[in-house]
Amino acid sequence: MSWSKKRVSVINEHTAAYTLIDRILPLLKTRFAKAIPINYWATREGSPLSQYMMEDCSLLVLAMFPRRPKFSLNTPEEIVVKINESVVEDADFLKQNGIAVIAGAPIIQSLAELDGTAPCVWYPLDQVTSEHYHVHRYPFDFNAVKGTLNEHKMSEYIQRNALPMTLIIRQMRSKHSSRFPYFGGANRYKPIYFLLFE
Repeated sequence: MSWSKKRVSVINEHTAAYTLIDRILPLLKTRFAKAIPINYWATREGSPLSQYMMEDCSLLVLAMFPRRPKFSLNTPEEIVVKINESVVEDADFLKQNGIAVIAGAPIIQSLAELDGTAPCVWYPLDQVTSEHYHVHRYPFDFNAVKGTLNEHKMSEYIQRNALPMTLIIRQMRSKHSSRFPYFGGANRYKPIYFLLFE
């Protein structure tokens, strides 16, 4: 088994996103009247029709970068989550434009664990300045976690880091189309966005 000594993951970012969205939506709905996840494309969610239908809305926006948990069969008790430098760069750009940004990862080693009960970790990306590797014990121990965002303080973090926005779809398109047309773009990690209505 050539992969047995290397840290690898059994899921990709899209698969991780399904579990993360299921976990985070109930947390967001304890504070916000509505929390709507979107996969932003400039020609769909950012289209002129979409802009027109949302022109009177004022809300907060959260961006979440799904990350993959990696592990090695040589050290199965260690789960590693990597925060790539490109993610940090994009997070900084989004934060400058009034969008709160986090990364998240399910702490799993098998597809069978993606049943809605897997523990998830959240990273406040405004506190990450370069490429980071985060190591967690497996099975997961919440008491041993450092540098992550407490789920009970998720809404507080968002309100502290996100600016109220009007004409939200138009702003999203104008601020990001020149940087990465599909709010992620080719060869970049693409976040999931949550529209948060007070």
